[in-house]
Order: sequence, then structure tokens, then C-alpha cells
Amino acid sequence: MQAIEWDGEVIRFRKNAFVRYMVDIIGLNDLVALSSDSFPREDYEQLMQLIGYSVSAFGSLSETSEETRDLADAAAEKLR
Repeated sequence: MQAIEWDGEVIRFRKNAFVRYMVDIIGLNDLVALSSDSFPREDYEQLMQLIGYSVSAFGSLSETSEETRDLADAAAEKLR
């Protein structure tokens, strides 16, 4: 689980600048289109965390497991 932090008024996963840069070049939509067929769900979850996805939106992604969503929500609740 990637660390979370406040970003203005939004709780986000702490982004990895290198991963974010690569995603910006390739395009998130292209990567997401590949994820369900080519990569394990856990890798998709980790990618969303590494690009700094908000914790609240992360829980609504179809590829996010309930277990990971619950862990992220619990960490965000502690941060509040």
C-alpha cells in the first residue's frame, strides 16, 4: 500500500514522480485499456496508487479489490 497524504483538500496516494512522468507520456487511458487483459489486478491497483489517485476515487475503480479499498479507506480515516 502506497502512503497517503493530504493534497489540498483531497486525500491522495503519494505519487511516484517517475511513474507519473511515464504515465503522462504513454497516457493513462492506454495503460488502463491494457490492464485488465495483460496485467494482474494487483499491478493495476499499485499503478493507480503510484500516480497519486485520490483515495475516494480509488475505491470506485472496477479493478480495485474490496480488501485494498478497505485498507485505503482505513488509512485515510486515520489521516482525517
